[in-house]
Amino acid sequence: MKYAFVVVSVGENVLSLLKTSKCVTIVNEGCSDGLAAMSIVHTKEKLEENITPGDTLEWGSLKFKITDVGADVNKNLADIGHCTILFNSKAFLPGQITVEGSYFPSFNKGETVKIY
Repeated sequence: MKYAFVVVSVGENVLSLLKTSKCVTIVNEGCSDGLAAMSIVHTKEKLEENITPGDTLEWGSLKFKITDVGADVNKNLADIGHCTILFNSKAFLPGQITVEGSYFPSFNKGETVKIY
């Protein structure tokens, strides 16, 4: 397991951002209210190993193949648990991860998310 966390809260703007941009932002609990409103806030966890293309993102019962990892993703996850996950798109910013898969995950408080 490279990284795993539990969803603490789902911001009020997460679903609209997912629909319009096909992405979600994750961040450690304790972030600002403004960031929390547009993010999936999660437990603070340790990045055990750098995330690389070819890894798997498991969100609830769904699995996604990681196809691209921005240059700042691993540092940001280690420091503040933050990155943006793009679904079926191409990462163009250094803090983004791209995954491929045909379904968007559900976003439920208490749900475990794993990257391996």
